[in-house]
Amino acid sequence: MKRTNVNAVVDALAAVEAMVLLSTGLLIWWRLPPGTGHSTTVWSLDRHQWGDLHAWVAMAMVVTLLVHLALHWKWIVCVLSGQDTATKRRRQLAGLVTLGAVLFAAASPFIAPIEVRQQAARGHGPQAESALSVDHEAGRLSLNGRMTVGEAAGVLGKSFVDLEAQIGLPGGVSEEERLGPLARELGISMAELRERLAQ
Repeated sequence: MKRTNVNAVVDALAAVEAMVLLSTGLLIWWRLPPGTGHSTTVWSLDRHQWGDLHAWVAMAMVVTLLVHLALHWKWIVCVLSGQDTATKRRRQLAGLVTLGAVLFAAASPFIAPIEVRQQAARGHGPQAESALSVDHEAGRLSLNGRMTVGEAAGVLGKSFVDLEAQIGLPGGVSEEERLGPLARELGISMAELRERLAQ
């Protein structure tokens, strides 16, 4: 395939991915707002499933953009190097600083500490004043509906037996039970379950 055709295919793919990201993002934000959970669906997909699709398309778009950069690498090097030797070093330095800033911005969410915030009942109203900081280096995660009871115990530094007694788990609940379905089974919101777990 000719280089021009490859560029056209990659650019078209990036455009399609951008449109899917835009449409799924607007769908999640506008039609399936926070709190709709599993009760509201569009084309049999709930908010969380649309969020998963949005994330996978975003990852595919990053790969597509990396391919796009690789195809245009000579042009990028020429722009940074240029023909004017007096400003060549400055342009190269500006390129390196920009690359460093982009890499730092991309990595910062993964190195930032994670916090578990206690919220008002059912997720409405202002957040509670206290927030429990969680050590990211120790591999801890914030409490969410996909997490198992065993994982939540690990995050909070408690045993499963302690959590079982603390929140009054119904009989037959295992450490593999996910928090979201457990909250529904208990007839409470995830925010209320988080509050009980963090006590």
